[in-house]
Amino acid sequence: MSLTKIPLLFIACLCVQRSLTSPNPPPPPEISSSKYKDLWSRSFAGSWGPSIHKMFIWTTSLCEALFICAMQAEYSGRHTHFAYTVLSHRPVELASIRITTPFIIGLCMLLLAAFIRTMCYRTLGRLFTFELSIQPKHRLVTSGPYAWVRHPSYLGSLLGFAGAIIVMFSVGSWAQECGWLGTKFGKVFMASAVIYDVYVGAVLVWRTDQEDEMLKEKFGMEWRMWRRNVKYKLVPWVY
Repeated sequence: MSLTKIPLLFIACLCVQRSLTSPNPPPPPEISSSKYKDLWSRSFAGSWGPSIHKMFIWTTSLCEALFICAMQAEYSGRHTHFAYTVLSHRPVELASIRITTPFIIGLCMLLLAAFIRTMCYRTLGRLFTFELSIQPKHRLVTSGPYAWVRHPSYLGSLLGFAGAIIVMFSVGSWAQECGWLGTKFGKVFMASAVIYDVYVGAVLVWRTDQEDEMLKEKFGMEWRMWRRNVKYKLVPWVY
């Protein structure tokens, strides 16, 4: 069961990598809208923040995979010693590092997040950037996921942030079962990841209004008609 978790951890990492890697380079300063520069663009969240989030899940997943492999290596006591002394803060059985219901839920959230984000990348094409901007020959895209909600990529991000936290820190994870969350370093690491995700999530929800205002100013009646047909910002029939 534990070995089976390793490829699933790798899939989780790839989902985060896909969701938080921009498909296009940042727009040049001359076409970036200074009027709508938001908290995301002005802060670390829009520059090196995504890389930090990727680092969080790659680090925990790599440690979990190494621990599982070391504990499985019965042919060498040195590997088991390495697992206990370096990767574990307390004695733990290999069976404790396992696939649990929360892990499956978190992984499904990451898969859905990556799917939504990929659909948004493909639908918007060159227009998709992490920074707010109106580009040359910009058009209002209302098809694909944008026919359901006006900001589906943000929904994908929110799902991805929540899913990553569950995968990294839920029951059955390396960080939880090996006692690292009980250490000062572990508490700081988890708090940093959670605070970052909550902060970015709040910024993204706030950013929907900024993006709506920018598109409304650019496209006028076309945007109003789209808003009339697509009433919800993030979640169909909810918000």
